[in-house]
Amino acid sequence: MKITRTSMFTGIERTLDLAFTAEQLAEWENGALIQDAMPNLSAEDREFVMTGVTDEEWHEEFGDEETDSVHDLKGTGVPGGEEDPLGSPSSEVDPDSSGRV
Repeated sequence: MKITRTSMFTGIERTLDLAFTAEQLAEWENGALIQDAMPNLSAEDREFVMTGVTDEEWHEEFGDEETDSVHDLKGTGVPGGEEDPLGSPSSEVDPDSSGRV
């Protein structure tokens, strides 16, 4: 089924021919989660249906997820990342070093 959307990132209007039915579109438009209404579409195609954003635009905006996710862990205190520069909530605190004046 052909669907035309305008990208919320660029404002460019595109038409794609995707493998879903009018019934599936109506189900989503009536409140179903898109992944339930159109399980046969890829995440990239579902994103296009919802926002008009293409996979290429997504990667231009946010970069490569696999590469970025490794860097996002650093400095966050998340297992696999490096030490959290602000300290973690579970770290021990000396009651006399509250910093109050």
